[in-house]
Amino acid sequence: MYNQFRVTDVALPFVWNSASFPRRGRWAIKLASAFTSLETLGFIPTKACVRGPVIDRTGRLKLVGFSVSPSPPSAEQITRYGDGFGVHPTEILRRDMQGAYQRLASCLHYIPSGTDLDEEASGSSASHDLTASRKTVLGGGYPIAAGLRPIADILQAA
Repeated sequence: MYNQFRVTDVALPFVWNSASFPRRGRWAIKLASAFTSLETLGFIPTKACVRGPVIDRTGRLKLVGFSVSPSPPSAEQITRYGDGFGVHPTEILRRDMQGAYQRLASCLHYIPSGTDLDEEASGSSASHDLTASRKTVLGGGYPIAAGLRPIADILQAA
C-alpha cells in the first residue's frame, strides 16, 4: 500500500472508467485502511486528493504523497505553549484531522461514483456558488451518489 511510486503506476482518475464496481469497492476499503494505518503511525494525510492514489500494474491501490503530512504535537510542544498567542497545538491537530477526514470522504465518494466533491466545490465560477458549495462540503453535507448508501455515514461524518 505504501510502496514507492513507479513509472508504470497510474493516477486513479485515469483508470477509474475501466475498473469494475467490485474493484472500486476494494480500492475504497484499501484507502480507508491506509488512512487508519497512517494515523496510527502518527501521519496526518491532509494533502490527500483524488489524484493522490495510484494504481499499479496488478490493479492494487497505492497511496503516495503522505510523507509531508504534519504529525501530532509532542507533549513538549503542548507544554511549551502558554504565551497566549496563536492557536494551541491541539487545536491545530484537530483542524488538520478534520481536513484529512473531509479529503478522505471526498476520495471515498469518488472511487465508486467518479464524482470529485472537492473539484465540484472549487469548479464554480460564481463566488457565491463556490462559497455555498464549500460550506456544504466542509459542513459534511455531501450529496450521496447512487450506490454509496453503505458508506453514507462515513461520508456525512467527515
